[in-house]
Amino acid sequence: MYLESDGSLDSVKKLVIPDAHILFAGSAIANIGDIDSNGVDDLAISAQEKGATITDGFLPRVLITRLDTDNSILDYHIIGDDIDGIAGLQAGQWFGKSLASLPDNHIAVGIP
Repeated sequence: MYLESDGSLDSVKKLVIPDAHILFAGSAIANIGDIDSNGVDDLAISAQEKGATITDGFLPRVLITRLDTDNSILDYHIIGDDIDGIAGLQAGQWFGKSLASLPDNHIAVGIP
């Protein structure tokens, strides 16, 4: 949502994750600064990914999204179980249920 200087609503823009396997995106969002130096702040977004089989369930993920100057998603990188060295997450766990920005383009990721 874009706000006016008085806090009233100016307009709304929907971010679309271009992957049919990514579900429930956005229960937590954190501004992670301009990680690609294009002048636009980027976002960490929590999500669940549909597993390869019915028994896999939904797998917890955090998407590191790079935004374009029109605030659309340029691309994203998935962090989760066995992706980038994070192991032991179970289907149904909410890795990324909470996210917080930290200095120097770092993020804190909650697993309740």
